[in-house]
Parts: sequence; C-alpha cells; structure tokens
Amino acid sequence: MRDGLRLRIQAAGRFTPPAGSLSEQERVLVFRAVQAVIEADGFLAQPGADLLMSLREELQLHHVTDFGPDLTADELRGSGLSAAAKDYLCYMVLLSGFADGVMTDGEREVIDGLCAALDLDERRRAEIQSACQRAILEATILMNLPEVISSSDLAQRYCRELGLDGDSLEQVADAILQSLAEA
Repeated sequence: MRDGLRLRIQAAGRFTPPAGSLSEQERVLVFRAVQAVIEADGFLAQPGADLLMSLREELQLHHVTDFGPDLTADELRGSGLSAAAKDYLCYMVLLSGFADGVMTDGEREVIDGLCAALDLDERRRAEIQSACQRAILEATILMNLPEVISSSDLAQRYCRELGLDGDSLEQVADAILQSLAEA
C-alpha cells in the first residue's frame, strides 16, 4: 500500500514542480491541508496515516516536529501561496480524499473549502483533477498488476481509460513506470 501511495504522490511531479522547489512554509501548508482532509471525519485511518508519512518524506519535512492544527480555508486564503504551491496543494488535497479508496462527505466538504480558498479558475482545477485521477488509475494498475494482466478484459479497459492503443498491460505498466522515472 505504501508503494502505491508513493507512486501517486510522485506522479504529481509530472503536473507540478517538485516539492523541494517550494518554500518550507508552502510545504508545511500542503502537509497541513492534506492532514485536514484525512482527519475530516474525526479519525486517522491507516491509509491516511501512510499517506501523511509518505508526504512528509516527499516534502522533505522530516525535521518538523509540530505542524500545528489542520489548515482552514480562511488561513489558506491569506497565505500568499505561489501559483506552483497552489497547484501542488490542490493536487495533493484531491489525492488525499482517495487515500483509502473512497471520498467521504466530510472529506469532500474540506476539499471543496480548501480548493475554493485557492481561487483557481475552473479550467485549472479541472486539469489538476484530471491529472489526479490519472495518477490514481496508474497507481492502481501498478499495485494490482498480476491480477490485471491475467484478465485481457481488464487490460483493455485500463488501456482505454489511459487513452493508450493496444491491450498489453505490460506495455502500459512500462510506459507508466517510464513516465514516473522522468517526473
């Protein structure tokens, strides 16, 4: 599970600058925003805890011991984030809603509030959401590769969903891994 979550986080690199190019304040805000989504229902399930641990490593925040409270939409509005940080935060907030495979109403409410506070135009948010959905699909394929390869129907479906020709999921997996390596 951790490997799949790491793949999903790393896939953001194809859409946004590496987390290391953001200021430490921006990286902490991203972490606190994801934490707010994951804890939206009042508890921290294991997939969410795994995502936070992976995200902390990805954001190079291992030295931070206290992140403070969950990020609120009001605080985010006045944070002065760069455009790159806004994109990355939006991506990670959307992604975190699917950390355990299902987005709850509580998570959706927090996500909608945080994304609205970013003041992204609808086209940009749609682009980020599309990238997020593709990353989740790619990670799902890689995490379940043996089962999926054994079913040509599944292989063909995933190829269609990824917009790729052919029905060889081995080739799709190679393409996904190659694109992640280049991110």
